[in-house]
Amino acid sequence: MPAFTTYNLLEQGLHALAIQLGVSCRRTNWRMIIDGVESKLRSTPKGDEKDCGFQVNAQFAFLKDAYCNHSEHAHDDHYDIEKC
Repeated sequence: MPAFTTYNLLEQGLHALAIQLGVSCRRTNWRMIIDGVESKLRSTPKGDEKDCGFQVNAQFAFLKDAYCNHSEHAHDDHYDIEKC
């Protein structure tokens, strides 16, 4: 599956989590949504839902770094040994 398709699929899950917690995901980037979800979870009473939310949000942060940054910048010039 191409990185861009994976990115779009993951974004739908991130938006669903944000909406469930009442975090706006309109016209913003992943980092802002992830930070908003984390902030909202910190103010949530302790429990399984809070623990699960933190774990899911951490995975979105990891996937953002692993896939989304790469697919968003695929058009950028690659830094190779000749440019070094």
